[in-house]
Amino acid sequence: MFCTKIVIQFRRERLLALLFFIGMLANFALAQNPDPSLIGYWPFDGDGADLSGGNRPLELAAKVGFDTGLFGKKALSVHPGDVDVAGGELAPAFRPVDDPVFNFGANDFTVQAWVNYNDPSGGQVLIEKFSGASGWTVTKTANNVYQFFLDNNAYLNPKPVTIEAGVWNHFLVRRSGTVIEIYFNNTAIGSLDTDRPVPDNTNQLLIGMRRGTPDSSITNGLIDEVAIWNRALGDA
Repeated sequence: MFCTKIVIQFRRERLLALLFFIGMLANFALAQNPDPSLIGYWPFDGDGADLSGGNRPLELAAKVGFDTGLFGKKALSVHPGDVDVAGGELAPAFRPVDDPVFNFGANDFTVQAWVNYNDPSGGQVLIEKFSGASGWTVTKTANNVYQFFLDNNAYLNPKPVTIEAGVWNHFLVRRSGTVIEIYFNNTAIGSLDTDRPVPDNTNQLLIGMRRGTPDSSITNGLIDEVAIWNRALGDA
């Protein structure tokens, strides 16, 4: 039993090391040779700057901070109580205006983020451009399901995943044609075949919380290397 635990731990550490290395290569590529299909890239290296070249910086809630992130840099550090909704803050990190470029419609796209939870319990919104039943959202539900929601008739609700506090996890959702897929730590955990477009809306892009719901949707932990492409990664 002891040997089995050692082997499992060794394999897990090898996987995390591999993911870290892949992430480093991706981060270097983004910084050195921006992809024209990259429409938003926020590494949270001490600020909300957009390094995609699209000039879409994020505003940050006054109480959020930064802590040690990936690749030897910083990450956005979020805790319950960090967002002053009454004071006009929409989320831990948010665009101050609507960006129609993040209305995906029926087009291909990829959304990725890294997250390291202080406490993974409860529902926590990772990133969204959402309004009621319009737009899209990536949400971790209370039972650890990473849900991608298009509308009330089309949403991807894959199997639950195992999430440990204090561990970096990589999340990616992509659409290629009619197929929407969710990946968790480089493993496909669900897919949906639909020709339904993502409904447009005029809400701002929010990271780490749903608008107006800081007590029930805020991400409790570190968020890093958030990026959005207007193509499906892996396609030419």
